[in-house]
Amino acid sequence: DAYESLASAKGPRLALLDWMMPGMDGIQTCKRLHNEFPMRNYYLILVSARTDDKDQVWALGSGADDFISKPFSPSVLQARIDVGFRTLQMQETISEYATKMQQLADSRAAQLVHADRMSTLGLLSASVAHEINNPASFLTVNVQTLMDLWPSVTASLAGSATLVEKSRTTALLQEMPKILEEMSDGLSRIRQITSELRAFSRTGQNLVELVNVNDSIKKALRMCSIRLKGLVEIETLLSEVAPEAFADSTKLEQVFVNLIMNAADAMEESPKKVISISVVVSGAVIEITFQDTGPGIPLDKLESLFVPFFTTKPSGKGTGLGLYISRGIVEEFKGSLKLSQPNGSGACFKIKLPRSQKAAS
Repeated sequence: DAYESLASAKGPRLALLDWMMPGMDGIQTCKRLHNEFPMRNYYLILVSARTDDKDQVWALGSGADDFISKPFSPSVLQARIDVGFRTLQMQETISEYATKMQQLADSRAAQLVHADRMSTLGLLSASVAHEINNPASFLTVNVQTLMDLWPSVTASLAGSATLVEKSRTTALLQEMPKILEEMSDGLSRIRQITSELRAFSRTGQNLVELVNVNDSIKKALRMCSIRLKGLVEIETLLSEVAPEAFADSTKLEQVFVNLIMNAADAMEESPKKVISISVVVSGAVIEITFQDTGPGIPLDKLESLFVPFFTTKPSGKGTGLGLYISRGIVEEFKGSLKLSQPNGSGACFKIKLPRSQKAAS
C-alpha cells in the first residue's frame, strides 16, 4: 500500500517508512521507487528500532534519505520532516532552473547552427550574385530586343508596316522560340538558386523526415558549385540503392556544404584540387565519405579538430565552428562524423547514418 501510494503520479513525495513492513519492507520500497522512478524527487525517512551503524549505512545506501532509530523524540522527528520538505522544495527549484537552462541551451544551440549557416551564405554571396547575374543578363538583352522590335510587330498587325518593319517582324518571329527558351531557362535558374538559398537559410523547428542522402549531396554541390566552379574538380560515386535516412534535410545539407567548403579551402595551395564524395549503403548503415587532395590534417591538430572555435584556417577565414556544429547535427540524427584514414594524401571525413527501416525493407 505504501509503494502504490508513493508510485502514484499525484502521490506524496515525502514518507516515513518502517524498516519492517509486511509484503515489502522499507528497504525494498526505497530501492523500487528509485529504480522505477529515477527522475522523481523523493525524501524517504526510514524508521527502525535498529541502531547498528551498519544498518544505517545499508539503509542510506539503499535509497533512504534519512534514518531515525526508535525510540525517538517527536520534536526531533518533526525537525527531520521539516528538513525533508526543505530539501524537496530545493530540488524542485533546481529542477525548474535546470529545465530553463536546458531550454536556453537548446535555443542558443539552434541560434549557433543558424549563425554558421548564415556565415556560409556570406562566403557564397559574391558567387551567388555572379551566378544570378548571368541569366539576368540574358533576360535583360532579350527584353530589350522585344522592346526594340515591338513597334514593328504593332505596325505589321495594323497593316501599315514598311518593308524594313516587315523584315524586322519576320526576324523576330524566327527568333522568338529561342528568345522565350532562353528567358525561361534564365528564370528557372534564378528561381532554383533563390529557392535553395531560402531553404538553406530558414530557421524554425527541426523538420525530421525521410531524406534521400544522394539528393542532399546534389543540392549541397549545387550550392558550393556557385563558388567552386572551375576551381575544384568534384568526383561523386553515389549509391544505386536508396540511401534514405530520417533527418532534417536543411541541416544535413549544411553538414555537406561545410565539409565541401573546408576541403576546398584546404586545397588552395595544392596543385591538384579534387574532392571525392561517395555514398555506400551497407545493411542498416549509410556511409558518406568526403576526401580531398589537400595537405591533410597536421598530427598535432587531430585532437582539437572538433573543439569549438578551433580552426586550422588563417585568421579571418574560419570561425572554428563548422566541424563542431556538423558533428552535433549528425549525432542529432543518431549518426557519427569522424576523421578517417585517407586513401592517399589529403583529409578524409566519414559520416555514418542509420538507414531507415522503411528504405531497407
